Amino acid sequence: AADGRVQRLDQGGDTVGEGQAYGMLIAAGLRDEERFDAIWQWTKDNMRRPDGLISFLWRDGRVEDPEPASDADVDAVRALLAAACRFDRPALRDEALELATAILTHETATFQGAPMLVAGPWARKDPITVNPSYFSPATFAALDQATGDGRWGSLSASSRSVTEILMPEPGRLPPDWARIEGGDPVPSGPPNQPEAPPQYGFDAVRTLVRMAEDPDPA
Repeated sequence: AADGRVQRLDQGGDTVGEGQAYGMLIAAGLRDEERFDAIWQWTKDNMRRPDGLISFLWRDGRVEDPEPASDADVDAVRALLAAACRFDRPALRDEALELATAILTHETATFQGAPMLVAGPWARKDPITVNPSYFSPATFAALDQATGDGRWGSLSASSRSVTEILMPEPGRLPPDWARIEGGDPVPSGPPNQPEAPPQYGFDAVRTLVRMAEDPDPA
């Protein structure tokens, strides 16, 4: 929309944080600075929480679900880093690093002694909930380089490790959702039905894309 809101037309015209982040990524990729600014400004004005993270769902003029989904925050960071380069605006890089700090603080947990991205702040409690398609080693590598903070490299490593465990032979397809049970990642149903059969759905498709763009050849 002209004001920078990305609408889900097939969902009644609502808006989710990941849609805003996708819009920012596309605008940065197309070098559309005006549209990028509109989307980011609308997001900050309407969906950003006091802790800096992006609320999940906005509908009918207000935030309906304030719980963030970490993929929206990670993709928004990536978009801000890309835009800072595309438009030669260091201030966008500063905003990216502020949001990145909030991700480390509120959207990570410990897995085998290293930080791991979880599905959102709500997902840090036991059993820890992860969505493999939220892992973005390419973004974590960019943040590792931008900050010099080794925790981002550790997030890349844990993303690879957890994803590999969740993609065993012979099928090799990752699940949409998983939980950490007994110290190991285990495929699960969605958060509202964790006991439901795991499935490879539209969330999980993104896992393959994100792992394929991992800058680590291995």
